[in-house]
Amino acid sequence: TMLFDYTYSTYGRQIIRDCIIENIKCNIGTHSGNGIYITSPGNNNFSIKGNIIRNCDKTGIFLEDMVEYIFLEDNEIYDNLGSGIWINESRNIFVHNNKIYNNGIRGIESGGYYPEWNNRFFIYHNTVYGHPSEGISFGCPDCNIENNVLIASNRVYGNRGTAEIWINANSTSEVSIMFNNISRAGGSATYGIRVDSPGNRMINNYVT
Repeated sequence: TMLFDYTYSTYGRQIIRDCIIENIKCNIGTHSGNGIYITSPGNNNFSIKGNIIRNCDKTGIFLEDMVEYIFLEDNEIYDNLGSGIWINESRNIFVHNNKIYNNGIRGIESGGYYPEWNNRFFIYHNTVYGHPSEGISFGCPDCNIENNVLIASNRVYGNRGTAEIWINANSTSEVSIMFNNISRAGGSATYGIRVDSPGNRMINNYVT
């Protein structure tokens, strides 16, 4: 696993680019087995771009514990045993133009209990398909996700969970789901979009 813990850059963005990360095994410590794992307050300002992340024992990219200003762009993430991308109690996370498919749980998921650290997610122009659970899932029954979450212009299809896109949180506000192209063809998702919490906006999504 590429592990980043208690690092801080005051001079510029930390970059992981054009790497192939594969066959990472879960054999050392709690968080081994993730392709890329970024954790701990102050661990900010990463660009993760143009990488192939595959065949890892856990999550492709795992962000948690109050990290922010992370840019995930142009990555191909597939065949990992966990989810493709998992965001837990972080903020200012930009997930753009990634291809995420055939991972073992979800494509993109987020959850956590502190709303001040579960906000300002921008998930846009990604292709997400072929997961046994949801394509994009935000929250859990006890989670709090608030302020400026954008899920826009993604292509999400062929997943097999509750919905292709599922918002399920204890409290939400200003979560916008717009201009997504969603299809349940090739999967068995019950809903195209399912929202189980208040304060969300759905605008011009195409669902078949």
